[in-house]
Amino acid sequence: MSAPAIVYDITRLATRFSRPAPNGIDRVDLAYAQHFLGEGNAGFGAMLNPLGPRLVDSEAAGSLVSGIVGNWAEDADASHDRVLQKVASFLSQSNPACVSLRAPAQTATGRYSPLSSFARYARSNKVLGRGGLFPGRSLARNAPAGSVYINTSQFPLWVDWYFRWLDVRKDVRAVFFVHDLLPLTHPEFFPAAEEARHRQRLAVLARRASGVIVASEFTRRALLDHIISLGLKPPPVAVVPLPVDDAFFPRPHGSPTIRSDRPYFVSVGTIEPRKNQLLLLQVWRELALDMGEATPKLVLIGARGWDNENVVDLLDRCEALRPFVIEVAGLSTPAVAELISGSAAVLLPTLAEGFGLPAYEAQRLGARVIVSDIPVLRPLSGPGVLKLHPLDGPGWMAAIRAHSEGALLPLSAHSSGQCDTRPTWPLHQRHVSEFIRDL
Repeated sequence: MSAPAIVYDITRLATRFSRPAPNGIDRVDLAYAQHFLGEGNAGFGAMLNPLGPRLVDSEAAGSLVSGIVGNWAEDADASHDRVLQKVASFLSQSNPACVSLRAPAQTATGRYSPLSSFARYARSNKVLGRGGLFPGRSLARNAPAGSVYINTSQFPLWVDWYFRWLDVRKDVRAVFFVHDLLPLTHPEFFPAAEEARHRQRLAVLARRASGVIVASEFTRRALLDHIISLGLKPPPVAVVPLPVDDAFFPRPHGSPTIRSDRPYFVSVGTIEPRKNQLLLLQVWRELALDMGEATPKLVLIGARGWDNENVVDLLDRCEALRPFVIEVAGLSTPAVAELISGSAAVLLPTLAEGFGLPAYEAQRLGARVIVSDIPVLRPLSGPGVLKLHPLDGPGWMAAIRAHSEGALLPLSAHSSGQCDTRPTWPLHQRHVSEFIRDL
């Protein structure tokens, strides 16, 4: 029996084309797109535009994927990343002058509406193919018979009318990737409208999904409970943990890009309340007052999100932090990996997560990791992993001091217990393909 044709939704990727660098969901979306739409594959693209749901041919969809890889410098050498060069300069100076290397401003919620980026499409015709502003043909009329529609970005899953074509194409199976249910389980960490929007996403999914992929058992249980609470029968749900990108696999390097005059730490995540950067900045303020010039440095990697006024006030106005903390966005994935490789530890004091991929990426590079002791991160283990309560300020301060002073036993190249058993993208996609085949 031949494999079904794949129709992969590229709506979110198209809206992200002009972004300087990907976030976590972007990288997952891109990895799936490369698998289904890249060279040697014959998948189709699906995209929302003002003419409705459209089917985009393989060539045009593949050109979008190739364009994004180039624009985000995902295959580039980290040493060529200009943002990384500026971070390296900050880390090598005793009294650096800069504190922020921010990406262009985002919208108030950090998101785009499905229709807001078509001006970008028009300026990027060579990426979207000959269709120009509104490429493709009607998805309802032209999706291949018996095909599988895949959406891994939860975008634009709250737009119910976009998915009504599935109601008339019963031969098409729909598979969705759900990253988390945090807007429902932790609504206090999201913009006010996000809880209702996420409920709508899950309602659309519950009515139309033939299968769902999640990255953790934690998310699977939350999803099943929610769908059952709607009085609906849950579709099959596969737990397929996220792999780390190739950039996070250790390999021989030439001259190091990062030369720091003292130990430095890295924290990865959008600057928002859930990520708890406020705790780190309060810790660093105390360290600066106590240690003076010997204070280690902190690199906050991530765009500014929402409800982050307290963090922004400290970043912009706290003179005690200025020589020791840098805020940076727009780094390529290889550049993030380079920074993590040279760090004393990666710090993730997050209050809630759907998976916590940066922790696994850091571990795969052989870096030490200090993470919150929350349910979804408890499977993370190894001699280089330390778990602390996300509100234990004294505990985080003591751990950062210990890692900064080099009083810890060295980690061998293969000392991280689960590191070598983390799934690769080919293995992840094989499991996904088996799940789709068995639906």
